[in-house]
Amino acid sequence: MQQFLLEQVAIAKWRFEVTKLFENDLGGHNAVTRDLESQVGIQEGVRKALFQGATDVLS
Repeated sequence: MQQFLLEQVAIAKWRFEVTKLFENDLGGHNAVTRDLESQVGIQEGVRKALFQGATDVLS
């Protein structure tokens, strides 16, 4: 379970960095960024749950 959570956190961090790159290059939360987020399939609540779960496991 811990390995799964660590992998999910790594994926979420990568997705966050990619999203941030798109926002920096294209000037804000635009259609490309929204499309990227829909493709990766992580909603904000799921992202928060993943980080919270990983924090609980690692602490």
